[in-house]
Amino acid sequence: FIFILRAGGVSPRWCFALIPGMFAFTAKGLIKFAEFIQSLINIKHLALAIIVIILALGVYTQYQHADKIIREKIDSYAPVRDSGIWFKENTNPEDLILSSSIMQHTYYGERKVRYLSDFDSPQNLTAFIKENKPRYLVISIFEPHPQWIYSYPTEHNDSIKPIQAHYTDGSQT
Repeated sequence: FIFILRAGGVSPRWCFALIPGMFAFTAKGLIKFAEFIQSLINIKHLALAIIVIILALGVYTQYQHADKIIREKIDSYAPVRDSGIWFKENTNPEDLILSSSIMQHTYYGERKVRYLSDFDSPQNLTAFIKENKPRYLVISIFEPHPQWIYSYPTEHNDSIKPIQAHYTDGSQT
């Protein structure tokens, strides 16, 4: 799902049609894995037990993580959510935003968002900025970015103007 959704232009509701195929693919993989284990140890019930243990460990780790988030009310993406809400309140609906937090900014900002990783070089990004005139370029610590993007605002201050920056030590400019 994440690869399809990050490509942009795909509504998440259309991805639900892929779920039966994903389940079938996963089930086929589990069956093949069980047959492989059974061929190694020649005990059918032990192969089934190994698969159940692997699945139980996966469920347990997911449960622990989700439980921690719920109990501690961890909101690690709050700044990204808040920036999306800010976009919604302070930009026009037709404005374009460049961001690697494409899901959050599309959802909270209700604006068209272009994925920063679509650009493989500063030259491609500069050409896109000149042609499409995006309203904002968001660079954050919450998502991976191409390495060259971090120096882009200072090297291309003729086409882009930094308005606010927060650093890991808590300071801001």
